[in-house]
Order: sequence, then structure tokens, then C-alpha cells
Amino acid sequence: MPASRIIRVRQVIDSAGHWRVSCLPRFHSIEGRGVRIFTPRRNQSRVARRCAADEQAQRFLGWKREWIDWVLAPETLRERLDPRPEAWIGDTLAFGVTRSRSRDIIGHAWIDFESDVPEIGLVFRPDQRRSGLGGATAIALRTLLHRHLGFPVCGGATSADNPGGNGVSDPLGVLVEQGRSYVLPDGRLCTSNVYRHGDRDAVLACRWGIGRELGTVDEGRRLDPAPYLIEDESGGNP
Repeated sequence: MPASRIIRVRQVIDSAGHWRVSCLPRFHSIEGRGVRIFTPRRNQSRVARRCAADEQAQRFLGWKREWIDWVLAPETLRERLDPRPEAWIGDTLAFGVTRSRSRDIIGHAWIDFESDVPEIGLVFRPDQRRSGLGGATAIALRTLLHRHLGFPVCGGATSADNPGGNGVSDPLGVLVEQGRSYVLPDGRLCTSNVYRHGDRDAVLACRWGIGRELGTVDEGRRLDPAPYLIEDESGGNP
């Protein structure tokens, strides 16, 4: 698409956090409640993922050894000079996390579109794991899904024995399954608690048709949010 025809979409979502969304064909960001999540550029991608590469995080994420080695390896000169957005890893939309008005990447977040219910995930750099920003980051991800990407239902899962993950369970919504077994990429068997969150006012505001090539997207946008609605103190979702 010619550069002259690319228009940045800016959206203010007037919920309790007054979330601000910025949208381009391969780039999204949402900011509010002290955090900003954004599509990392190629020269930022490994920096974001390194937030999840330590032993404590990998106890629950279970990446394969070759993935961790790649993330921890120094960037090539080409990567350091490459400003292009790097949004997708397979069926997963990846994000970096910073505090509002900061450029210091303190976390790695993602939305997995493997099923018709998009599932969010997040992990912070070790020195930021007691920052209190986990709940705001989870709400940012679900708000982007509900009020910009048009999904009435989203969800997430936390490891049953991960206190940090369970600390963001309220923003993830209604507990729908406890103790679900799953296999990590490194082959270990774990159990998780599964959550769903619904929004009756979900709206597709993204003009670029993000995820259009994924077979689960159209089905996900037709799901009924009613079983997963949670009214907040202001009387609405998200």
C-alpha cells in the first residue's frame, strides 16, 4: 500500500482507564492505567522476549532450549538496524510492555488466536514482577480485543501453582475450568486454571482486518459474551 494512503487510526476508549489505541496495518498500541503495550519493531523483539527467558518464568512457560538460546543471543547488525514491526509469531500476536511515557521495555505480552477464544498472556522482566502492573496489562490486552479487534469473548490461563499468574486472575474474568492439564513446549505436563471474559459492547474498530487470514477469527467474533460478563464498579465492561 502506498505510504500516502496509510492512515493511522487513533481511538479513545472511554472506559474507566480512558484507553488510547493507535493502529497501523502491522502495528497496534494501547495505553492507559500506567502501562503501554505495543507491537515491537524487529530491533526490539528480542528485548521484549528476554523478559520471559529467565529460569523463574520458564518454570511456567517451558520454552524449548533452542528458543531461549535464540532470544538470549545478541542481535545481528541487521536486526539492530531494522525498524519494521514484528507482530506475528505463528498464530500469536506479540507485544512489548512499557510504563506509560517510557521507552524501557519491562515485559512481554501476547494474544494467542489458536482457538475461537483469543487467550492473553504476559510476563514481566524479573525486576518488575512486583510492580503491580500485571492487572493493568491484562486489562489493556482484553480491552484491545473487545473494543478494537471486536471479540466479545477473550480469556487466559494461569498455571495452578503460579502465584504471580493467579494475581491477575480477576482481570481475566470468570473461572471456567480448574486444573486443566496441558503440555508445555519443552514436554512437561502442567495444570492450569482457565478464565473467560465477556463484553456485550465489543466493537471492531480496527480498519486493517487484523487476523483475517486466521480461520478462528470470524467464529470468535460471533461468540455470546453473556456467560462471562463481569460488571465493574463503574457498571460496565471492559
